[in-house]
Amino acid sequence: MNNKITNTDINEFEEFLINKNKSRTTLDKYMRDIRRFQIFLSDNSYPISQDTADKYIEVLKNADYSISSINTIISCINTFCNFIGRNDIHCVNLKKSKAESTNSDLLTVDEYNKLIKTAINNNYRLAMLIQVLGNTDIRLNELQYLTTHSLEMGKITVIRNSEEYNIRIPDDLLDGLYEYIDHEEIITGVIFCTRKGTPLERSNIWRLIKKLAVDAGINPDKVYPQNLKQQLGKKYYSIKY
Repeated sequence: MNNKITNTDINEFEEFLINKNKSRTTLDKYMRDIRRFQIFLSDNSYPISQDTADKYIEVLKNADYSISSINTIISCINTFCNFIGRNDIHCVNLKKSKAESTNSDLLTVDEYNKLIKTAINNNYRLAMLIQVLGNTDIRLNELQYLTTHSLEMGKITVIRNSEEYNIRIPDDLLDGLYEYIDHEEIITGVIFCTRKGTPLERSNIWRLIKKLAVDAGINPDKVYPQNLKQQLGKKYYSIKY
């Protein structure tokens, strides 16, 4: 019985998918997903098991992955486990509960405003980042595409489903981003990045936003991508440096 995912397993899995005539998009997605699962197991010194697979799904749920995205990853893990003979491992697809759809779980405008104001008082970068998420259609994993060039163009060009997709930057937010990069002395490249210039990891971003929600007195379970997107077009808060 396989207790860990080896590179040989992954290479043979890729051959298996190719022989199944999977599309290049599906093939690339499955390979990315299974390698990330392998890294998760390796980094935590976990064996591959039902328990560790379930732990990984919980990690994804606590990040900003949508239910549909998690379900595609579950499909990949289940297919891989079946391929390597680990039929004892089978993750169940997630379903959106009725509670998740109730109005009580929606982030209100007042709560969104409170979240921003708390960030302004504590973390300018996070305040700006939340407003980018709340006032555009960009996703956390697409922040790498928000660059100084994006500001010059007035739009963010991202890749979705192997195609370019343009996201308009509202005028108020655009002005704020220019002020932000001036203040942070960002000359070129990605706007939200580490000191080494690499894009921020979405798991770290989401952890900071959840902590901010607690500091603001807001239920952190209400602060997730879809709820922020419901604030599209809401007031932009300028930041006084």
